[in-house]
Amino acid sequence: MGIRYGQLSLEERLAISDLHGGGRSIRSIAATLRQAPSTISRQPRVGPQQPADQSLAWRV
Repeated sequence: MGIRYGQLSLEERLAISDLHGGGRSIRSIAATLRQAPSTISRQPRVGPQQPADQSLAWRV
């Protein structure tokens, strides 16, 4: 099926966090989620999307 492009879902972000915390490599996580390694490598810096203002919590 190949690599797909676009935003990561919340489930994918949580999976990245879990797999990265479990010691998996960036390339291994990328292969598991069928994403580019560069996408995965950026995610720990970006983190799950959290609204800075709680009044915007409905948008998440």
